[in-house]
Amino acid sequence: MQINNWNQSRLDRIAETKYLKSIDKELIYNNYLNQSIIISRLPKKVEGLTLAKKYCENEIIVTDTLEFLNRVSYGGGAGGYDFGKRSTYDELVNTGNLQLIRK
Repeated sequence: MQINNWNQSRLDRIAETKYLKSIDKELIYNNYLNQSIIISRLPKKVEGLTLAKKYCENEIIVTDTLEFLNRVSYGGGAGGYDFGKRSTYDELVNTGNLQLIRK
């Protein structure tokens, strides 16, 4: 019985290490993805917000509504992109293996 408990504990620690390494890789990837998207879209976001501000302050007259809305929409939220991977976390939750991760 004691050997079985020891072996199960050993297997749990191996699985925990595997999960933590996988989560680390996903976080690094997600950080890179989010940084690159934010940085690459920043000029268009600033342009969209500036345009919206000028419109609200009656500094411009909109002649092409569709173009105006397309340009202003870049100033909004995340712009409809995927925030990255979370498959390891989902697996941990869905399988009940989240308990393997020690505090």
